[in-house]
Amino acid sequence: MAKKRVVYLDFLRIFAIFGVICIHVSCENWYIPGVDTNWLMNSYVNSVMGAWTVPIFIAISGALLLDNPHFTYQNLFKKYLPRILICLVFWHFFYYFYVYRDFTFANFIVGFKQLLLGKTYSHLWYLYLVIGLYLITPILKKMCAVLTQKDFIYFLAIGFTTTAIIPWFSSLLNYNFTAFINPYHVFNFSYYVLYYLLGYFLKKYINLNKKQAISLFVIAFIALNLLALYGNYMAVKMNDHIAYCSVNSIVTIFSVIAVFLLAKTLIKNKEFKFITLLSNLTFGVYLIHFVIDKTLLGYGINSNIMNPILGTLIISGIVMTIGYIISFVLSKIPILKKLIGL
Repeated sequence: MAKKRVVYLDFLRIFAIFGVICIHVSCENWYIPGVDTNWLMNSYVNSVMGAWTVPIFIAISGALLLDNPHFTYQNLFKKYLPRILICLVFWHFFYYFYVYRDFTFANFIVGFKQLLLGKTYSHLWYLYLVIGLYLITPILKKMCAVLTQKDFIYFLAIGFTTTAIIPWFSSLLNYNFTAFINPYHVFNFSYYVLYYLLGYFLKKYINLNKKQAISLFVIAFIALNLLALYGNYMAVKMNDHIAYCSVNSIVTIFSVIAVFLLAKTLIKNKEFKFITLLSNLTFGVYLIHFVIDKTLLGYGINSNIMNPILGTLIISGIVMTIGYIISFVLSKIPILKKLIGL
């Protein structure tokens, strides 16, 4: 019997892909030299959306896979890894030739070397991360099965403190606090793995009532916005591009927890076919959206054609809609649907 869908994770996935697209749409004007009003508004959107979206995707994967009885060693190598590798190889070369427009054999060899070295189109770095997470998932599953809630809290607290919170404060305050933990040589976790485990932990152990979940989200939302505005203030003060909303900041960790638990608390586990469809196509939208964004950019359509905050939201909505349409069409073609992970 098929495993029942976790509906709030479907909603989270759709929400997160919109955030990812907002990051890339705002980025089109974010790296322009000089700090002006348009740059500050693009920076604000990029900071608010950029902090939590990728960690949320990783947390969703952890929530779904770390207690999945079907994720066995056999299925890892027969199903999960081939699915990602097919997408990685195809989209690497798609974007490679899209950028260079040179289809010679020599260029193909260069592209193949770049594929092996991880030097691929900007957003495809995530596929390498997924491969790494998949490879360690069987071991993490065994660990999750035996850890108590107290064990989990202890482990996550140490992990996030040493790999995320302390380095973030070091950056924020311009003082190397990491020097206090480096001598021990045992605290070298990956915060991406920690987000992976965090998703499982939040799904299994943490339940809030509506008032608690909304309050937590409001506090996180305010903190994230204040940090984004502080980054803009420092950018103006230093006349340089500065952003403090990183994926390994304490505000980001708090925001991921708040967004995850808000969805878990408010979204009832009643399946909606349309939401399920969109959720299943989200990976395709992720793979495709950059070429749509670049095509619009070629026609002069970018976030600065209006108020950059409003422009980012509208253009991201357009890119997302087109991405879903293309992914839906590909999903109906047996061979091509593999190119979007189906």
